[in-house]
Amino acid sequence: DNMHKTYNGVPCPAPDGGLVTSGDPGDPSPFHDITTEEYRRLYAYLKSLDKINLSAPENAAPNASSIFIVDLLMPAKLPVLNYLDNGEDQPEREARVMVFRGDKSPPQVEEYRVGPLSNPTRAELIVNPQRRNPVEFSIRPVGGVEFGAIIQYVMTKVDEKIGHILTESYGAKFTDCGDRCLNFYPTPLGTALHGDMNKRKIWLWGNYPAEYYSLYPLDVGVRVMMSDSDPAQWSVDKVWYSGSQYDSLDQLVEKYKEPGTHKTKVEWVKNSHELKSTQALRGDPMPETPKRPPVQVEPDGKRYTINHRHIKYMHWDFDVRLSALTGPAVYDVRFHKERIAYELSMAEIAVYYSGFNPVQKVTDFVDSGALIGTHSKSLIPGVDCPEGATYLNVTFLGEAMSEATQIERATCVFEQNTGIPLRRHLSYAKSQGAFYGGMPDSVLVVRSILTVVNYDYIVDFVFHQSGAVETRAIST
Repeated sequence: DNMHKTYNGVPCPAPDGGLVTSGDPGDPSPFHDITTEEYRRLYAYLKSLDKINLSAPENAAPNASSIFIVDLLMPAKLPVLNYLDNGEDQPEREARVMVFRGDKSPPQVEEYRVGPLSNPTRAELIVNPQRRNPVEFSIRPVGGVEFGAIIQYVMTKVDEKIGHILTESYGAKFTDCGDRCLNFYPTPLGTALHGDMNKRKIWLWGNYPAEYYSLYPLDVGVRVMMSDSDPAQWSVDKVWYSGSQYDSLDQLVEKYKEPGTHKTKVEWVKNSHELKSTQALRGDPMPETPKRPPVQVEPDGKRYTINHRHIKYMHWDFDVRLSALTGPAVYDVRFHKERIAYELSMAEIAVYYSGFNPVQKVTDFVDSGALIGTHSKSLIPGVDCPEGATYLNVTFLGEAMSEATQIERATCVFEQNTGIPLRRHLSYAKSQGAFYGGMPDSVLVVRSILTVVNYDYIVDFVFHQSGAVETRAIST
């Protein structure tokens, strides 16, 4: 193509760049996410250990030993710097494995340091001097295995007792409900509020499964005592219904029969494009005659390269990863070959609520418990990221899994003209700077979008040609 040979006599390269080396490397760097092969070896090793007693994924239950999540355990900074800067050996790659030990008495949460990932031979309990060791089973994160047990052991009992009240009030119930089923969402009660570190209490509040469910809350919820690892022992100790709190399901049943008891009657909400809460397009298009929005082009190809998880762009180079627990991160960030940051990463997302009933007033969420990084997925070209962006997949190993699962398009990388000059000056005399000088501010963006229930957080690392690196978090 002749247009790429010269420009004003200066040779121009043909279009290139972008994703140079994809897939898992045979020899991952200290910053690379755990590879599929490393996950395979790690799981096989853990399954062979009697001291961990892992249950098969199909038998995962609250009273069994099961993996909650596996994440890369970053080595200490100094050995990594000695490897990068002084030619010393690369530190062994290790994993942090969180295990719910419902099989123990008393049950507990254990975290293991497992390595080396190239061929695991040790699994050591992590003892953190900044916290209690081990962690109480009562304050473990809520997971999918527990959700299934709640439906099987709790919601069936709820329906047996007050299913007729739910049907009369909301036109639906939680189980054995055909095409009219209520949903529920958990709000764990902080142990500081009830004063016992070893008790696990969770409010489960009802809602309609319409789009979007949080816009259809119902005035009903049950508080469940879930301290025992055996879900058959879980029981309801409080009920909220129609503006009042009851001490048991039986008390609600008796009060419901009494004249004067306040009752709720809500019409069933059916999923439909007519619901204003849906994402269905409505209204007149704008502009009236459809016209496509502006797009950016890369006339000479991409000006960045990606080698597995190592990115080079202009004078920048760095590594990128996506932690299952804490989300996106970049490491060993260098500009003009000078390290300006060892690590830039998200620490936590916390959301605080308030409300008039006992369910809502204790609703405070720390989202790492929901595994932030696993919620960046399926980025859509042309909306989430520009057309032509480069996409990176990521692999995780978590609950009820015997092998890792790959999430496609978890991170995107793209160059963008910000539309604002990085520098410019206009003058009318040489003594004031000649006539005009300017430079567009083209930046490289590394983006993840974390969808945690009803929140979508856009998290960007932005690399400017001035040597500035910007971190940006946007809630849509």
